[in-house]
Amino acid sequence: MFIARLVTLSSVYSLSLVKASFEKIYRSEQDVKTKERMLLVLNVVYHGMVAAHVATDLHRNRPWACVWLKRYAEEGVGGLKNKPKTGRPSELTEETACKIKTMLKESNMAGPQSRLKR
Repeated sequence: MFIARLVTLSSVYSLSLVKASFEKIYRSEQDVKTKERMLLVLNVVYHGMVAAHVATDLHRNRPWACVWLKRYAEEGVGGLKNKPKTGRPSELTEETACKIKTMLKESNMAGPQSRLKR
């Protein structure tokens, strides 16, 4: 009886340490979307709330919550971050892209009159 109670207390204590470290990571996160997903996990996994209810509170749907809870279960906290998008590489060189950005900034700084020229 005493050993079973000791094991239960130690598992609760280790869960609270995990919860505390998760909350610390949550507070330090800068990305808003990742922070929203972490809030979902915090409420469902650590506070025992229902995923559908938490999703509704976050103005999301249940499938969204299930996707992110599954990714958290499989990949941990890193799974809550956006993965890099793959796709067609840019045909512009970095130099050309910088020139275009500079030209756009200059035209915006010149004011609306510079855009009205015909």
